[in-house]
Formats: sequence, structure tokens, C-alpha cells
Amino acid sequence: MTSVPSPSLAKPEAKIVNLAEVLLDRGTQSRLGGNDPTTVRRYAEDMTAGLWDFARRPLPVLFFDGDCYYPGDGHHRITAARQCNLTELLCEVRPGDQREALFYSNTEANKFHGKQLTRKDKRNRVQNLLLDEEWALMSDREIARHCGVSAPFVGNIRREMIKENQIVDSTKRKGKDGKVRDTANIGKISADPPAASSVSLAAHSAEIDGPVVEATLYEALLQERDDLQNRLTDQQRLYRLELAQVTEASQADELRQALADDEALMQQIYDGLGTIAGALEPVVAGDDAEPELLQVSVLQAAQGIGLMRRILAAKAPNLIVEEEEEDWDE
Repeated sequence: MTSVPSPSLAKPEAKIVNLAEVLLDRGTQSRLGGNDPTTVRRYAEDMTAGLWDFARRPLPVLFFDGDCYYPGDGHHRITAARQCNLTELLCEVRPGDQREALFYSNTEANKFHGKQLTRKDKRNRVQNLLLDEEWALMSDREIARHCGVSAPFVGNIRREMIKENQIVDSTKRKGKDGKVRDTANIGKISADPPAASSVSLAAHSAEIDGPVVEATLYEALLQERDDLQNRLTDQQRLYRLELAQVTEASQADELRQALADDEALMQQIYDGLGTIAGALEPVVAGDDAEPELLQVSVLQAAQGIGLMRRILAAKAPNLIVEEEEEDWDE
């Protein structure tokens, strides 16, 4: 069983389904509190009055395992149809079982249509994924992408659930390539970074001219610095977009506090960027570069970026890239 159900290669099929074969009681409704009675009643009234367009897309989404249909989306519509004593309904049918339906319900259902998801609904979806031992291996960014929320929103919920002993604190994460990695060492620096880095540089210099290697590291460090800054900027943008969409005062206050915390983190990172820029300033990437000065500057910058990543790993782990990267600060 994979941590995230893989999309089937089979094309979804629109077909008339016998509602008696649809299992609504298998826990695939991801909304907090279940169906909204007012919404079901409104749908049922429209169906009874002949005002309902049963062919309107998107159709209810069902997953069929060969015996039963599990709803991934359309719980309100299916319930309303049953209340109207309808026996059949046009649905989109996909191959899969209860687990596929549950994942779809917590990620894709009602993301862009139907009854609008409340912040509590979104929170409940994230919690459902984190409570699953396999799905919890996804990074905050990946869960956020599936659920249509921000990565900091997922990170805060994960930390709360860990603190309340609802889930186990784990440093293992599963990447898009399907590999599970331990992220515990991301951003950490060795006890003696200069010596370790000197050995690494010396090893490279045995094959390539020293100044060329240091210049390459220099460029890579600058790129890493820029990437970290861009991720922080994106995170703030997501906060502000979400803040602009909420209306309840309590939700707005919660987001404003999150934004304030994030801005404090930004200031820490900007301070680190200033230190790194100062270390790189004397570097001259050319034929007349002094190898020793170049190497020291690169090592100082590497240590600075290592510290930045350490801060992010502790306070904003969703900003750390989980793909395998060169360890410049080892």
C-alpha cells in the first residue's frame, strides 16, 4: 500500500449507478460534523421540483472495488437523491476502494465547487491525513497541495497534534519520487565545519583546479540563499491571500498572529543573509583570486546557510527542500 493512492490510468466513467450499492456509512465524508442538513434539504427540494440538472459537472465521484461503490465526493447530492426516493443517479465512477475514496474526500472533494469548505473543515481534512500512518509521511507542502491550504497551516496542525500526543513526532518524509527519507539531519552542521569542509574541498581540488571548485561552490551557495529567501516570500504571500479571504474575526486574528510569527522568522533569516553577504563580499571569482581567501569565504557562507537551514528545520520545516541535495556545510 502506497502512502498516497496513485491515480488510476483507467479513464473515469460516467454511468448510472444504483444508489442502493453506494456505501455512505464508511467514513468517507471528510466534512467536520458530516452532511449539512440544510444543504441536503435544499438539494432535495430542487430535485423534487424538477429544477435539478442531474448531468451537471462535476458529477458525484464514486470509487468501485468490484462489489461496492464508495463516495469520494457528492455525499450531499447522493443523500438528497435518496431522500427523494430516487433509486439511480448519474455519477463519475473510478476504480478504487474505500481508502482511495477517503483520500479523495480529504483532498479533492469540494475544493473548487459545492458547499464551501470552512476553515474547520480544512483543518479536519489535514488532521485526517496526519492521523494516517502512511499519509503522514508526506511533507507539509505536499499535504497542503492536496488539501488546498498553505504549508504553514499544515505545519502548525502537525506540531499541535504532536504536542497533544495525537501523532508521533517523526522526521521521516516521503518525497514525490516515492522514497522515504529521514530529514533529521537537514540543516545541521558538523562539530568542526571548517575542518570537514576543508577536507571536502581538498578532495575536489585533487581532480579540479582549486579556484574552479570554490567558484562553483560560491555560485551554489548564492543560489541556495536566493531559494531560501524566495520560499519565505512565497510563504508570506500565502498567509496574506488566506487572510484576505476570511471573514470571521477569530479566524482573522489567528492568521494575523501567524503572519506576525512568520515576519519575525523572516527578520531572523534576513539577518542571516546579511552575514552571508558579508562573508562573500571579498570573494573575487577570477584567475587572480586568492585560493585561501576564497576558500575561507565560501566556508563561512556555507556555515551561515547551514544555520539558516537549521532555523527553518525547527520553525518552518515545510520550507526545507526534501529532495537529495549536495551537503555544502558538511
